[in-house]
Amino acid sequence: MAYVWAARPAMAVFAVLLCLAGVRLSGNLSRYSWVQLALYLSIIFLAVCATMLYNDFCDRDRDKLKGKTLASDNPAFLAALCQKLWIVVGLLTGSVTALVSFWAALQIFAYICIGINYARFYRIPCLALVSVAVCSAGPAALGLLNAAPGKCGGCLVLLLCSMTAIASREIIKDIEDVEDDRGYKATLPVLIGVSRSRHVAAGVLYIFGGTVFYIDSPLRIASVVVLCAAGIWPLNFSEKKIKLSIDVVFIIVLSRLLFWPL
Repeated sequence: MAYVWAARPAMAVFAVLLCLAGVRLSGNLSRYSWVQLALYLSIIFLAVCATMLYNDFCDRDRDKLKGKTLASDNPAFLAALCQKLWIVVGLLTGSVTALVSFWAALQIFAYICIGINYARFYRIPCLALVSVAVCSAGPAALGLLNAAPGKCGGCLVLLLCSMTAIASREIIKDIEDVEDDRGYKATLPVLIGVSRSRHVAAGVLYIFGGTVFYIDSPLRIASVVVLCAAGIWPLNFSEKKIKLSIDVVFIIVLSRLLFWPL
């Protein structure tokens, strides 16, 4: 059970819901059969889980210093589990080429490559941040592949909304881990300091709030929450509260796109 939670199933579910929201916003949900959607979403779910477990495997020595010993206690088992998951994801991705589209398969293949090499990005300034934002928001791009006329703009806004939300959240997490990351990861707070990183994250949050405002008129109240948080946070507002506000607003966005008429 510990390995199940280590795979961050909540993040995998988020990726699945984001993909569905992107397809629904594209106006072409009916283009895909349930078999096609189930296949694509299963790959997204498994790829996220495999990436999370592999990152734990790569960070096992650092995590052991923090008291997290799951990966370091049995690294051989975790490595074998990751390998099996990647093989399953690779085989299923081949099926996507035939059942969905070549571009959808290529998209997943790119995520797999980034996920496998993520640990190698740690020492390249901000590359880990960019890769997390792009890959985590990537499932929203499925809607772009076959968007109905006039719907591409909305799909692009959702993609930007997702990327900025995740990027700002990652910067906040890096601020919390800045002391542990020194000499190990080239994160933004390590490179330019905590204070400047807060202002950068606040700027990204302003973009996030603006995209939420643009997506749909009922979401404009939610965007005000983000904009207010972005303005208050650099004045030493709690990082945990900022992350909570991002999570709540994004849940509202996904709920709006998934369960209410567009």
